[in-house]
Amino acid sequence: MNQDDSQIHDEQPEVEPSTFEGESMEPEVEAPAAEPELLEEAPPEPVEEVEAAVEVEAPPPSKFRLFLNRALRWVTGLMLVFVLGVVAMWVIRVRPVQAELQSLQTELEAMQQQVATLEE
Repeated sequence: MNQDDSQIHDEQPEVEPSTFEGESMEPEVEAPAAEPELLEEAPPEPVEEVEAAVEVEAPPPSKFRLFLNRALRWVTGLMLVFVLGVVAMWVIRVRPVQAELQSLQTELEAMQQQVATLEE
């Protein structure tokens, strides 16, 4: 190490004590006063209801709109029938076959155990 290396760590300047220790600390910037104009404004007037808009009746639906309403009802009905058919098929065909398969598997396991005991 040379002399420069030992001085690198000691190069921080010393902080001098504050000369204002006896004085109170006040902010240098004062907050702006609230504008009295904003506080003195009158509240906004309530919005009047428009009676004419309530009395106006909607125009009758067009033929295309009536067709779409009927088509939507038919499509919804057909989808409901399809879903009910899927549920009925599950209850009538799939559940009994699953139960039969389960019973045949347990019977097969019992027979395999019987074969294993007879071979011994």
